[in-house]
Amino acid sequence: MLIIRILLFLFLLAPLNAIFSNELSGVEITKIVSVWLSEKNKASNINILPEKKYPECIDLKIRNISTDFSLLKINCQKPTQWSFILRNKIKQVKKKNNEKKKISKNLVKYLTFNSDMPKGSIVKDDDLIFLKKNISNSRNLIVDKKDILGKKLKRTIRFHTPIYANNLEKEWLIRKNDEVTIENNLGSVIIKVEGIALEDSDYMEKIKVKNISSGQIVNAYVKNRKKVVINPKQFR
Repeated sequence: MLIIRILLFLFLLAPLNAIFSNELSGVEITKIVSVWLSEKNKASNINILPEKKYPECIDLKIRNISTDFSLLKINCQKPTQWSFILRNKIKQVKKKNNEKKKISKNLVKYLTFNSDMPKGSIVKDDDLIFLKKNISNSRNLIVDKKDILGKKLKRTIRFHTPIYANNLEKEWLIRKNDEVTIENNLGSVIIKVEGIALEDSDYMEKIKVKNISSGQIVNAYVKNRKKVVINPKQFR
């Protein structure tokens, strides 16, 4: 009977030991570590299985073993020694590489208009101002007044907008309606008459001109700003 009573006592005692066990659960470890990180102004993003159990510990220590608190060592000294490494998943914030993009662009001083300029406007000095800013495309950008003064705009340009060479009408050697001298070299005889250019044209290009005295329209070739010749051999 005594043996039976002792066995019965041990059987009843076993559940009580389980109830009063000081094991640490995954949830408890998570809370302890989160508080420790919060005290150090560090974000907590750890994941321990709630059902995970760890032996009783009355001397639990946490130590950072990384440069950014992404790896922590959990260590117990009493009443038994145990330890494990815990990962704290820190979200990496990607920095926008704006500074690099700005460096890649060129800070350019350029000419622009101080007000909107409609198509066909002739550019004057008091229409222009200088500005400076980052411009990714500076090819054919107008930066010198001598390249734009007196030129005609091919299209409307908004104020403070960079001006490019292709915004300007081509500077023809002879323009339509310019007065020119029509020259025809017939060997020892040179005939010169006054004419009107009927189209725009450049050096050595073919152009239609009107003989003012006869009204006749002839084809000629541009020699300079004031003269066209009937026979292109006369360029020699």
